[in-house]
Amino acid sequence: MNTRKGFTLIETLCSIFIIIMISSLCYPQIKPYVTKDRLDVSCEELIADLRYAKMTAICKNKTTVRVLFFNDNGKGEYSEYMIYSDSKAIRKVKLPDNIYISRNKSTFSKIDAENRLIFYSKGNVNPPCKITLIDKETGREKSITLTIGYTRIMKVDK
Repeated sequence: MNTRKGFTLIETLCSIFIIIMISSLCYPQIKPYVTKDRLDVSCEELIADLRYAKMTAICKNKTTVRVLFFNDNGKGEYSEYMIYSDSKAIRKVKLPDNIYISRNKSTFSKIDAENRLIFYSKGNVNPPCKITLIDKETGREKSITLTIGYTRIMKVDK
């Protein structure tokens, strides 16, 4: 009497094949949501880091905190940024593939040749500016505005 329970190798492989086929048919419909989410997450992370830099400058009192944008590929696209204070790196971030900060559409690099933002102990930023993130794959843009005075950091959807 044969009382074995379980699945055969062929049944398991057929099930896996069916799951792969269904997933491959659904992927083109899901892909726009994945790419949209990638830009939104990058924008939210940059906003959080800018707010962190601002609050660090306020808490340290009399110390400036800088956000430096770098790794320009020669086309006016920054793919990394670093927050530092007193020559010590606090945080270094590499943006996801196909997401970059546009030098041409952002306004911080036109005023300051070193492509950086400076947060002061009173909560203000120099220069007040707009930072634009672009997804190369979809062409979508998200802008972040930093206002003068006690700095507000806001996301602007296009």
